[in-house]
Amino acid sequence: GLRPGVHALQVMQRILMGSPPPGTPHRGFESNVATFVLRPRINAPVVVTTKRVFDVPLPRPRNVFEIHNEPGFTAIYHEIWQYFKNEIKI
Repeated sequence: GLRPGVHALQVMQRILMGSPPPGTPHRGFESNVATFVLRPRINAPVVVTTKRVFDVPLPRPRNVFEIHNEPGFTAIYHEIWQYFKNEIKI
């Protein structure tokens, strides 16, 4: 079988050409080369455990491009990071 990752695909249809019949097989029609990514799929139910719920006391609506400028952002960011940093593999 195929392993997960990036693969290439090209469809070729051989056509008999020339004489005498049936002729010689030639590459008749070819598609462009296309890439695709094969990724694993989990069919079994996944159990998710909530480790902790953080209260984020920042005003709504929150602008994701400017939220780092909000008072209190740095404190909640560091609180969350300290809690999870040992579980995240970088």
